[in-house]
Amino acid sequence: MTEVKEEQKRFNPTLIIMAIIGISFMLFVVMAPPGKNAPGGALIVGSQAPDFNLTDLDGKQWSLESLKGSAVVINFWATWCPPCREEMPSLSELFELNRGSEGLQILTILYRDVPDNAKAYFSDQGFKMPVLIDPRGKVAKRFGLAGVPETFVIDKKGILKKHFIGPVDFVSPEARMYIENLANQ
Repeated sequence: MTEVKEEQKRFNPTLIIMAIIGISFMLFVVMAPPGKNAPGGALIVGSQAPDFNLTDLDGKQWSLESLKGSAVVINFWATWCPPCREEMPSLSELFELNRGSEGLQILTILYRDVPDNAKAYFSDQGFKMPVLIDPRGKVAKRFGLAGVPETFVIDKKGILKKHFIGPVDFVSPEARMYIENLANQ
């Protein structure tokens, strides 16, 4: 009869060290003092949104500073991004519902994409929103962009009120009411 030896479980210090590092990192992220940006770089709700100067597909200059007095919805997107394409019709509908409103401005900022792709996509879909070009991603970096789509809702004083990561249904009753109420304050 063959004798089966039960292997002794050995203490593995590498696993313990990795667990301590992981827990320490999580505590750092959770307990970090509030500031302009979170540890990962994302803009914190309640903080001042960073100003920018960008040009749209038609050559018009835009700055956040020039839009103070209006609520602003800024959507970072790309034509190569399926979730961006999923949400774009509802953002366009919100834009059309509020077109001409002095209290609300909706901007899209193209992220890591070719302006001609955006121009063709908007033309094919009949979208009329401004598409701003951030050629070196500096504005995306200032906003702490993690990926696309991401949307930042900014009040009339330039304070970030909402930050959405992922696609949003902008004409859902909740989203539309929130954005339009912010614009009417």
